[in-house]
Amino acid sequence: MKGYKKMATIRQIQHFLVLAKELHFAKTANILGITQATLSSEIKKLESSLGFQLFDRSNKWEITLTAAGESFFNSICDIPDMLKSAQKNAAGIARGDAGILSIAISSFIYDYFNLGEVCRIMREKYPAVKLQIYDIMRSPQVAERVRHGKADIGFFTISDPEKQTSGLKYKKLLPIELKLAIPQNHPLAARKEISAGDLKNCHFILPPREEAPHLRKHLDEIFMQKCQAVPLVPLEVIGFTGIKQFIAAGHGIGFLPELTGKLPKNIVLREVPFQLPRMLIAAHRENNNSPIVRNFMNLLGESR
Repeated sequence: MKGYKKMATIRQIQHFLVLAKELHFAKTANILGITQATLSSEIKKLESSLGFQLFDRSNKWEITLTAAGESFFNSICDIPDMLKSAQKNAAGIARGDAGILSIAISSFIYDYFNLGEVCRIMREKYPAVKLQIYDIMRSPQVAERVRHGKADIGFFTISDPEKQTSGLKYKKLLPIELKLAIPQNHPLAARKEISAGDLKNCHFILPPREEAPHLRKHLDEIFMQKCQAVPLVPLEVIGFTGIKQFIAAGHGIGFLPELTGKLPKNIVLREVPFQLPRMLIAAHRENNNSPIVRNFMNLLGESR
């Protein structure tokens, strides 16, 4: 290719660095385990590729660095150490025992899953791995963060793992039981058992359909089957914290995880009179083949 200049090789750089320190061809050749002719040829090739002379050879018995050679030496003398460091770091990443692992988790999951303990084990086994934890309010945000590569692993809950994990690999960790949350002054609060038919005319506080499409569709199907009507949802709220607050204020009833932090005294929990599946999973992108991700996921049990 016209105008193309052959680049210096690492081998040539290594030979130059030793010769620049020893300033003696025979001694340098002996250190490197090559002939003087080979060393001389490599240095000439290096000078040719650089476009300037590195050594003054005017004295037959003694060579010295030219001004350009000395400047070049000072600029590249750390390259061997840099290469060793780069090799060590890359090897650690290849094994999965070095690098950065970012984890996103939906806030309420801390009540169900001890992420801190898993991270403690991870740090004990792989102390060179740096962990970054992102505490995020809602499960859909966690899932999107993982899908878009903004987090390596996400912990979140979903209704149907098989249908809601497109592009992700995941492990089921444990089912999350949702309870019917009722304001204390609501007529249903006095009942120990509630049927699906009892909920027909109740006002529900639910997440918007675009935020929880599978949950809303599942509830619509159940209510149509049991009550011949869809749930009445005059108020839509995103996130369990907000739903809990509006239930406590008497706006309606809703569904909350049983261990969703401290409940206000004016909320009572009852069994949901139908199946409302919710699964806690740990997920990562399908094409994320990072050894660090693999090592962390292996701490969680058998992959699904």
